[in-house]
Amino acid sequence: MGVKVFLLRKEITNDPDKKIFGTRGGAHNDDGSRLVLRSEQTGGLLTENHRFATAVHIGEFSRAIKELRPEDAPQLAGRIARCDAPDFLTRDIPTGEIEARLKELLRIPVYNEFAMNDLRRLAESGEETNIEHAFGILNSFRLLGAMRSGKRGVEALNAAMMKLLGHHGLHSPGVPLLVTRNDPRTELYNGDIGLVVADPSAPGAVRVRFPNRARSFIPAELPEHEAVYAMTVHKSQGSGFRSVLFVLPDEPGPLLTRELLYTAVTRAEERVELWGSEEVITAALQNRTVRQSGLADRLRES
Repeated sequence: MGVKVFLLRKEITNDPDKKIFGTRGGAHNDDGSRLVLRSEQTGGLLTENHRFATAVHIGEFSRAIKELRPEDAPQLAGRIARCDAPDFLTRDIPTGEIEARLKELLRIPVYNEFAMNDLRRLAESGEETNIEHAFGILNSFRLLGAMRSGKRGVEALNAAMMKLLGHHGLHSPGVPLLVTRNDPRTELYNGDIGLVVADPSAPGAVRVRFPNRARSFIPAELPEHEAVYAMTVHKSQGSGFRSVLFVLPDEPGPLLTRELLYTAVTRAEERVELWGSEEVITAALQNRTVRQSGLADRLRES
């Protein structure tokens, strides 16, 4: 019996009735072709697997970034900077407007009907179903930054989120926590993410829950930890979220590389939003990470 799979293909077509994903007219390549999603019957084998099958622009731009020739960086940066698609949106948001824009985003549903604004209410209830919904929110949306410090860094973004959500301390219900040190005693390790929730058995007390763990913890039991509404792109490696917002620095820098931009974009499964200027995006695309082996090769060639 055949298995229906979805194949993302490049087609030359002027037929407006073909169903494609993306904005008006879909994703167009420079040669006039379009990326279309079509289903086909196979002989029972999954012949192709496209992670971004319903997110055409994420797939298109991630491939373009990965395969980029240095001389094409300005052109690709321009396409990324002007993209306004359901699955990929870029905005040049000034630093002074970030908090106001984040406030708007907090009201947008990211998991079923739930938005980031609902995290605190769900965690304060202490009810198991609501806690599952809260983790669903956390697994669906993540803020990313290129670096920890600076006005557009992770520390500033986390502080803004804490303020906007009305939290007055790290251990308030609804605050997601990132473990930053391995602790074999508690079996909590660097990179584990938990959530502060109300303790139904002790009014006014809180516990910290972690996914797929029966045991919860009082905050004093945790190894070193911090709020994690936002995290660095480096920390996000290996993770995936339905939606990602990547806040780029306001100026180019050595840490902002093509590889970092690629990693940020590919953390998202359904939607990416970039906040940054075309100048900074161009600089990132032109700045490649030099690995030790690559440096040695260059030295041998010189």
